[in-house]
Amino acid sequence: MKFLGDIHGKWELIPNQSNIVQVGDLGLGFGSTPRALPDGFRFIRGNHDKPSECQAHPAYIGDWRIEDEILYVSGAESIDKFWRTEGVSWWPDEVLSYQQQNECLREIEGYTGHIRAVVSHDAPLPAYQILYPNEPARFTGTPKFLQAVRELLPDLRVWVFGHHHRALRFQEGRVWFHCLAEGELRSINIPPY
Repeated sequence: MKFLGDIHGKWELIPNQSNIVQVGDLGLGFGSTPRALPDGFRFIRGNHDKPSECQAHPAYIGDWRIEDEILYVSGAESIDKFWRTEGVSWWPDEVLSYQQQNECLREIEGYTGHIRAVVSHDAPLPAYQILYPNEPARFTGTPKFLQAVRELLPDLRVWVFGHHHRALRFQEGRVWFHCLAEGELRSINIPPY
């Protein structure tokens, strides 16, 4: 599968290729309008996307969804929200609500198939330990929720995320983590169960 990192409304960074999943911070809601998207282009939302515009877009995968053995999870906290304007460049519902998180966890617990991959905007604790080794763990909010997700997925093989704007690939246990840089397009094999 092909995955595209954050683009923040820089529509020219979307390659003219089919069947791409963009991992959030597409830039919807910041005033500019996306050009026509390639066939099969789909996305989740990040903290730099207006939730209501994403939810109304036909290419939006959803706030969270299990599909074809892949779990998609939108949202992340904005560390810069104090410099942004609520309702214009920052939205209080940029992260999944506590109720949505619980619904997602319950669905994972009751899911009878295998979830081989997670595609999210943010990442769980192991990624933070690699990305920020000299900083105290930012293990609250979305990373804490995503860690709970990870603990429920014994068949997990791949986790793809953006948000941190760094190209990085590392293995932790049986899981390969792929952090995508801004505008990075990466083909990632999701091995069968």
